[in-house]
Amino acid sequence: MVMSASPAISSIIAIPPQVFYKIPRMNAAWIATVLAVSAMVTNGVGQSAATPVSPCGSETAESRLKDTPKAMAFFEKLRAAVDRDDRDAVAEMVQFPLRVNGKFRIATRKEFLRVYDRVFDTKVREAIKRQRTECIFGNWQGFMAGRGDVWFEYTPKDQNFKVIAVNNDRWPAGAIDN
Repeated sequence: MVMSASPAISSIIAIPPQVFYKIPRMNAAWIATVLAVSAMVTNGVGQSAATPVSPCGSETAESRLKDTPKAMAFFEKLRAAVDRDDRDAVAEMVQFPLRVNGKFRIATRKEFLRVYDRVFDTKVREAIKRQRTECIFGNWQGFMAGRGDVWFEYTPKDQNFKVIAVNNDRWPAGAIDN
C-alpha cells in the first residue's frame, strides 16, 4: 500500500514528495510521528527545550535542592574567609582529617595551619575566588568549587558544612612530606 500525501505535509516534515509517496502507510506514520515529536522537543538551535541552558555551562547543585541553600551560604563564608586570609576561620570550616589530592591527610587543625599555604595554594584560592555561587556543583559526594579544587559536605554527626577535600598543585602525586 502506498501513502498519498499532499506536498504541503511532506514539506513540513522535510521529506521530498517522491520519497514520501513510496513509503508504506505504517512506516510513514511512524516517521511523521518521530519527526513531529523531535520538532516539538528541540528549540531553534537544536537544544532540548525541556532542559534550560545553564549560565554555569554544566551541572550545578540543583541535583541536591534541599541542601543547596546551606551549601551556597557555607561557600560564601568560605570565600570571605579565604579572601581575608583568615586562616583560623578557614580552619574552623575544615573537617579533620582533611584529604589533600586524595592521598594525603592533614590530621589536626594545628597541622593545617602550619601548611595552610600549601593546601590553599594560589590555584585553590583563585578557584574559590572565581567560582560563581549559583554554579556550585553538587552530587552524592558533596559540593564542589572550581574543577574539584575544594569539596565540602556535612555529616550526620555534624550538620554544618565542612571542607572535606582539597585538590591542589602543591603536593604532587607521590610526594610524602608534612
